Amino acid sequence: MRRRNRMIFTSLSPNAEWDDAILGLRLALSRPHTDDHAQEEILLARLRKSFAVPHAFLFESGRSALASLLRAIPLQAGDEVILQAFTCVAVPNAVLWAGGTPRYVDCMRETYTMSPEDLEKNITPKTRAVIIQHTFGIPADMDRLIDIARARNLIVIEDCAHAIGSTYRGTQIGGYGHAAILSFGRDKALSSVFGGAALARDADLAVRLQRIHAQLPYPSDGWVLRQLLHPLLTHSVKKTYGAGVGKVLLKAFRLSRLLYPAVTKEERKALRPAFAFHAMPRQLAALANHQWEKLENMNDHRRMLANIYRDLFKDVFGIATPRVPSDRDVIFLRYPLRVSDPRAALSRCRAYGIHLGDWYDSPIAPRDVALDAIGYQIGSCPMAEDLARHTINMPTSIGVSPDDARRIVACLR
Repeated sequence: MRRRNRMIFTSLSPNAEWDDAILGLRLALSRPHTDDHAQEEILLARLRKSFAVPHAFLFESGRSALASLLRAIPLQAGDEVILQAFTCVAVPNAVLWAGGTPRYVDCMRETYTMSPEDLEKNITPKTRAVIIQHTFGIPADMDRLIDIARARNLIVIEDCAHAIGSTYRGTQIGGYGHAAILSFGRDKALSSVFGGAALARDADLAVRLQRIHAQLPYPSDGWVLRQLLHPLLTHSVKKTYGAGVGKVLLKAFRLSRLLYPAVTKEERKALRPAFAFHAMPRQLAALANHQWEKLENMNDHRRMLANIYRDLFKDVFGIATPRVPSDRDVIFLRYPLRVSDPRAALSRCRAYGIHLGDWYDSPIAPRDVALDAIGYQIGSCPMAEDLARHTINMPTSIGVSPDDARRIVACLR
């Protein structure tokens, strides 16, 4: 396969298009009225309607939304919260910030989601809640997981950070548990660079969450400004990366902290970063609303690319695609593949200007997380660890064309 100049990225704000960059710049240059919460109210109304939930609250990130939900339970000292391995450190961190103890269960090979059998084995008298993750947008086995949780009187929180639009038996995920969280991070299905939401069906839980949310301040103006500039800066990096200029720009933006890291050094050690526990500012709500207008088109695009990957990788020796049950309709945030040697596959693709993702190359990502600090023991979740050793993922974002997808397939085949 001959080399081509066009770069393909999985990360670096994959959802952001030129109109998102322009909106971010316009918001950065404007001086909004401090009492103008119209954008937040619009986004909240959309969330309540789309997920058919009576209560919704906006936060500066998905991890703050999750930690606030857990605080609203509330957790007592020694209470355990079950979550799956093959996840981001943001999830166990939220448990720790809320005063709980993470307890890890394994996942299933074909769907990357929580194993009902392992969940049942790991429930103890100290277990108060379970976080059910819909990995890559693949709905978990909700019937079995919910039945187990109900039998033990556990609070169920759905982690929909990877999924907006996926359905389980015809119902959009996010509406099965007592509550759910969403992330609007830079590489999520709907992006405002930073941002998140907590959705609550349980009225008592919502009342306690409202009290917590009402006490949250907004982030600093400087922090908000960096997020607003993120789409423009990453757009400039991607457009000039092939000529070598983008690499220099990316390094400069990171060193100057203009590009804020997705996971901070503090979080990798289970410490709470300064930005946590804030309300979502109106400017980021405006970015999220702008993306909401394009969400249906972006999800259709994700579905199309996932179909290309599924069809062209089908029965290819050495590459395994997800096996999703027929009762689930998946909007893939990324399309995962299991390969024998991920590093070799990623290196080969980079040689052709294709920068693929390695979510997750550790059972708790990123790779340099202090596992002792978050209470994970190597060997406790063997399937998740095996998946972490063999999984790479294909981009499904709007900036990747069908021809790009076929080029990725040709490189890996």
